Amino acid sequence: MRTKTLLGATAAAGLVASVLAGAGPAWAANPHHGGRGVTTTGINVSYPQCPGTSLPADEAFAVVGVNGGLANDYNTCLGNEYAYAESSTGASKQAKAQLYLNTADPGNTVADWPSPGQLGSFGQQTSVTDPYGSCGYASASGTGPGAETAACAYVYGYDMVAGIAYSGGNVVGDLSWFTTTTGQALYDDPVWLDVETGNTWQSGTGGLTMNVADLQGMVAAVDAAAAAAGATPQPVGVYSTSSQWGQITGSPTGTAAGSLAGRPVWIPGARSEGGAASNCSLASFTGGTVTLTQWFANPYDGDYSCTG
Repeated sequence: MRTKTLLGATAAAGLVASVLAGAGPAWAANPHHGGRGVTTTGINVSYPQCPGTSLPADEAFAVVGVNGGLANDYNTCLGNEYAYAESSTGASKQAKAQLYLNTADPGNTVADWPSPGQLGSFGQQTSVTDPYGSCGYASASGTGPGAETAACAYVYGYDMVAGIAYSGGNVVGDLSWFTTTTGQALYDDPVWLDVETGNTWQSGTGGLTMNVADLQGMVAAVDAAAAAAGATPQPVGVYSTSSQWGQITGSPTGTAAGSLAGRPVWIPGARSEGGAASNCSLASFTGGTVTLTQWFANPYDGDYSCTG
């Protein structure tokens, strides 16, 4: 993914309904980047293609970036790009429209790190049980930011998803804001967590535990949105490589992985469609199905479906 390398220090205003409805210029048709007419492959699009980049007219599916390169920044072209994904005409078992979320665990040096008094920048954590306990203050005086603990990291990750609903000081707690003109909501589509070393993460044994908790909080926010609507969420998968996943999470397995165990996997790194097809045989770093692989291309990266 094309992402910035440092997490911003302030909470960004989220997307509003008019943006999600797709206001703005329509995407122009462009021949398939492989030049083959109807295809079973897809692409991923996000803020680098915003606004108005010509996109291929015959892709089978598209994975759309929700963020603007940072976990607390948002892609202002999400509405248009999501509508483009829904209009995909190729042939594939993949959902036509999929989403990916930037992730990070910057610790309490950023302004939107949660504290006990605020329970997260967007006040979302009040209705969710934190499996790591209570997010306490970093200072013994009981003031200032929350501690750099797994409990606070879980709140932060949850907020980075729930916070997308933040606009003008108003919060929509169940993420029902993410409803398009076709009635789709966030949890109705496959969601991918973009887990890369280019963003800010904690290190050391305690830091890896925090990073895992942060990602678990993001998964919980998607699941909570579905639960609030009485719906069953589509899977939340992971975009990463074995190396990056190991560096960021310690490659947790079994019960230690919690909600990250067995997640679907989307693997980048190939330089061609053929290379992406070959990468479908790579080992899964979560123990889940290798569902997608990616190959680098300009002006948008290609995605190969390993499941047909």
